[in-house]
Amino acid sequence: MITYSNIVSNFKAWVDAHPNLETFSYGQPTASDLDKYELYPLAHLHYMGADYGERSKTYRLELYLLDGPPVKAGTTGQQQVDSVSHMEQVAEDLIVHIRKEGRHWSWTKYQYALAGVGDSPLERTTTNELCGTLVTLAITVPYLNDHCNLPL
Repeated sequence: MITYSNIVSNFKAWVDAHPNLETFSYGQPTASDLDKYELYPLAHLHYMGADYGERSKTYRLELYLLDGPPVKAGTTGQQQVDSVSHMEQVAEDLIVHIRKEGRHWSWTKYQYALAGVGDSPLERTTTNELCGTLVTLAITVPYLNDHCNLPL
């Protein structure tokens, strides 16, 4: 069975290999210590729970793709537009990766599907704020509803 731990490991590996991302973290967004991150852009994975079907489990995830604060005061507007655009392109890389290249993930010998995906821009109107995009994902995996289903 595919576990949340497997998902975190594979997202970390994808971020580490992506040429436009520098940092990976996971957990509650409010618990993230943004002061400790020096390298941007960053990806932060938030697990929102799972839904169980008759023979499937759907993980609900949020992936924050965030770029650093504006370099100079007064450049917020265009830099935020550029950051949102750039992070949305990174989100599109992830979508293609999961749909087409996800077979390289460690749990791909098990069937899975990208059940839903969307993104929303994250912009702030003040300086020294992170901006980018919030990607919502639903990944469906088999769930056998038995006592013998051991984690990978």
